[in-house]
Amino acid sequence: MFDIYQPEMINLRSSTVHEVVVDSRDELSWNIPLSVIASRHLSTMSDQELDEDWKLNDLFGTIMVINLPRSKERRVKVIQELDQIGTQAYEIFPAIDGRTDIPSWIWQKFQGNREHYNIKTAKGKEQLNKLHQGEAGCYMSHYTIIKNIKEAFDEALADFNTAVKEQNEQAIEEAEKRLRKYSRVLILEDDVGFGIITEKRDVSKYGTGRVLREALSVLPDSWDILYFFCLLREPAKQISPYLCKIGNSWCLTAYAINHSMYGPLVDALKKIEDPSVTFVEAVDEEISVIQHKYETYLINPSIAFVQSEVSEISGREKHPLWQPQPFFYSLDRLKIGLEKNNQIILSRNSSLKEKKTSE
Repeated sequence: MFDIYQPEMINLRSSTVHEVVVDSRDELSWNIPLSVIASRHLSTMSDQELDEDWKLNDLFGTIMVINLPRSKERRVKVIQELDQIGTQAYEIFPAIDGRTDIPSWIWQKFQGNREHYNIKTAKGKEQLNKLHQGEAGCYMSHYTIIKNIKEAFDEALADFNTAVKEQNEQAIEEAEKRLRKYSRVLILEDDVGFGIITEKRDVSKYGTGRVLREALSVLPDSWDILYFFCLLREPAKQISPYLCKIGNSWCLTAYAINHSMYGPLVDALKKIEDPSVTFVEAVDEEISVIQHKYETYLINPSIAFVQSEVSEISGREKHPLWQPQPFFYSLDRLKIGLEKNNQIILSRNSSLKEKKTSE
């Protein structure tokens, strides 16, 4: 399944797929809308349960964590972060190391950031080469995951269509299970953290589980990419208090892809493998170029962040607990909004109960 640049994936934790009851029947569908699953969570879980268990495996058939095998401390940290939001089923993707796993004709396609280094010196040239090698490894890691998920989804869909045509119930069930696994993927880099950075520069998970479900409950079924966190280059369009639509952003710390977007992303990124192409941007830059053409959304406020680490790409120290937000907010403002939303829900539920009683 993987090409020459990528070793075999490590199944660190057993994977699950999103299977929920639809329309009060024990009917499983491979393309259950995220809005349906999120609404079910909101109606059956308390606020504390929502925060403690994001139930990401209900939402995404595959959760992939990108981690260089040598970065053991990062792997431990990201596992702890996932545990704190109730996520035990995911796969660790051994990141492609641009300094050892990629031939020079690929990493030399990256030519940016020259102004940050004195390339007239041997040290400056070496530092720039290491940066480009890191960018190439990051690019190939994200691209390889998306390409392989696409291949697995396409194969499952073809098998499903054949099984339906042949009316083979067992084959239909088996193909549906694979479709559920590969229809939506959540990709995480190993420096991701979950929560909201407060004004005091600490991390709060208060309300984040509800923010996630409130955002997903209004996410259109036609969504293509969903960011848990990113840096905007253009103003976002607010769709709801917890979801906004975006068209130009960068950073791939935590983002989900719908199967509808596999093809466009592979088409946009595959030029890295074309020897005739001599220049490519960093992978998040390449994706940002096409974002405006598709249904791209961002959870508001952002519920993921970049932890304070030395970048595996540049070797530089990152901003501690980095989390740009699409709109100004404060934790107090978020609390007020969530409490007001809860009052609306309680009032609505009470009205429905009274109506049923009167009937």
